[in-house]
Amino acid sequence: MNKAILTALSGLALSLPALAAPIPPLPPVDNGLTTTVPHFGVSRIETVSMCLTDAGVQRYQDLITDMHWESFTDCMTSNT
Repeated sequence: MNKAILTALSGLALSLPALAAPIPPLPPVDNGLTTTVPHFGVSRIETVSMCLTDAGVQRYQDLITDMHWESFTDCMTSNT
């Protein structure tokens, strides 16, 4: 009986490494146009536009004051 248990356990041990193999991450879902934003990476254009509007500017280059930048950064951080 002990031999049967050892045989079963050795078969299980051989299959465990296959189960422990890492699963590759899924590719990101492309559900809209994206752009690369400095300090944030790739983000959806809709999100960037919303955060620029919240900051009170129309373009990323218009983020001049600390208040503009903080508002944009907070919005991007909470939405990405």
